[in-house]
Amino acid sequence: MQTERARLTQLIERAEQHAALFEDAAARFAAQKQAHHVEAEEHAERVTHAKALAEHTRHAFTAEVETRVRTDGQELVEARAQLQAARDAARAAKFGRRRTAARDINTAEESVAKIEQRVTQTWGTSPSLLRPVAEWATKIATEHADAHSEVQAAEQALSDTEAARQQAAQRQAVERDRLTVEVYGAEQARQMRGTFRTPNPKADAERARKRAADARRVIAELDARPVAEAAEWLAQRREQQRAEREALQARQEALARRSAGLTRTGPDQRREGPGRNL
Repeated sequence: MQTERARLTQLIERAEQHAALFEDAAARFAAQKQAHHVEAEEHAERVTHAKALAEHTRHAFTAEVETRVRTDGQELVEARAQLQAARDAARAAKFGRRRTAARDINTAEESVAKIEQRVTQTWGTSPSLLRPVAEWATKIATEHADAHSEVQAAEQALSDTEAARQQAAQRQAVERDRLTVEVYGAEQARQMRGTFRTPNPKADAERARKRAADARRVIAELDARPVAEAAEWLAQRREQQRAEREALQARQEALARRSAGLTRTGPDQRREGPGRNL
């Protein structure tokens, strides 16, 4: 009985030490989480601002160019319509009006050619007869915006801001993993990554406190019984614990067999104590 009491007393001491260490770790995890949250919010705000600026810059430039392109394109469309009207009129003209109709066609053709040349020189192309002017104008405005220095600078700033946010997120992941290794040890941290488990030192501290409380209750039970009765009660308790462990192991093995096709991490690893560094 004295051996059991000594073992339980030692268990209580270890559990209380582990609980204190886990509580300290919980504070460190909480501080890290808060710092990461603040940093992430700052990066998100910068990205939002940079995105709004890039969109505004592109829209302002595109809208101005598109208005000019549409005006020029519509002028060409109207000139082409006048040419088509002149040709239709020539076909329907009586003999005495054909010479006049031919001059009207020539005038309309010259107008179309002149306007088309000016539009092409200005915008690099002219609207197709088969596509709406609005579609052509949007394409031209977009191409000009892509090449504009202010638009390029604003969109590059957005790209840089998004890259900075991604780099910060990657660094934060490394910092979280480093803290997990410090608290739980490399092997247990690896198991957590493999099973997508989130470190929970607060819960670990509560479990350690519970182990200490359970051990104190056992000591109280032993002290409250005569020696022989205490020994029998202790034997029954150990048998019950053995049966519970075997049942738990059977459930874990069954879970591992079901999960064999999805993961190679094995059955769920229960944390029976702190990591190697604790």
